[in-house]
Amino acid sequence: LAPLPQPGLTVFHGYTAHKFESIVIKETMKHFLKEHYEVSFQSGHMFLEITQDTKRGDMVYKETMTGVEVMRIVREGKNFKGVGSDGFVRWEVKLKKHFLGGIDYYLTIHPYPNVTVPLEVRQKALGQDKAIFWNGTAVATMSRKGELEHFRRREMVYVAPGMDMLVALGVAWIRIDKNNKAT
Repeated sequence: LAPLPQPGLTVFHGYTAHKFESIVIKETMKHFLKEHYEVSFQSGHMFLEITQDTKRGDMVYKETMTGVEVMRIVREGKNFKGVGSDGFVRWEVKLKKHFLGGIDYYLTIHPYPNVTVPLEVRQKALGQDKAIFWNGTAVATMSRKGELEHFRRREMVYVAPGMDMLVALGVAWIRIDKNNKAT
């Protein structure tokens, strides 16, 4: 993935990739009431955990070192919103089923108040299951890593320099959620 032109797509402060990043999302707990995932760089350094808020059903992204919430994914019917710790919606994904059985993702980010940037999400692009494109250039890709390991899911997310990692991780989680609901 090629670097984005400056200033890139920064949505969540501190989570813009400075270099090409390979990120692993690893399911650590599968329970009918609660989901839990660890997020680490491919080097093994864990930097986020994703847990389900059992009261609201939201997926909460917290920094591993501090426990501070950095993003929350809120589901509203078939749509999803990435909400920052300040309560502002930073991105939205609207899902639409098409008659051939697939699901189209319509992603819009809100890098600044009153500014929206539409991004394209494609299936089966660049040898991956999904890819996010900005102005025709791939900025993130995602795919399941191998088979289930001890019945726990592992996803790989690749992020271009200049792309917001939390947006890519949010789209990856929606993909996981849709796949889990299909099985």
